[in-house]
Amino acid sequence: AHSYGFKIGECPVRNSPRRYGSSKFTTLRYQGLVDLLSLLFIHNYHLSPLHFFAKISAVFVVPSASILTYFVVRHLLAAIGVGGPYMITERPLLSISLTMFLIGINVLLTGFVCDFILHHLVRGRRVSISDPYVARVLGDADADEPARRQ
Repeated sequence: AHSYGFKIGECPVRNSPRRYGSSKFTTLRYQGLVDLLSLLFIHNYHLSPLHFFAKISAVFVVPSASILTYFVVRHLLAAIGVGGPYMITERPLLSISLTMFLIGINVLLTGFVCDFILHHLVRGRRVSISDPYVARVLGDADADEPARRQ
């Protein structure tokens, strides 16, 4: 509600003691954790989901690309006679790094698809979404009011 410009407040509530039975809510309950994570995602990346997916993709792609570069350089050096014989296909790290690279590319492509869908959904409403945000960043006093342009 706050991200849509509504004012948020608290209201005191009196809790009466339980009359019958025991509480069904345990100390460690995770029912709202996924909802909280989805709200944080929407609040932080609502207009740019590719930024989120690119960060996760970089965690997979950068290490795997550096490992693959090492393997290729080492294999090429062995092919021209520098160093000893080197069989790239016998290394289990090759399979792991290729898998990590493909996972990272898939995550990045998921971000592209999300960005593409969001662009087409929001294209007609771009002024009503971006103007209040820009006004709020620039410190306009009427930033809470939606932009009404002809």
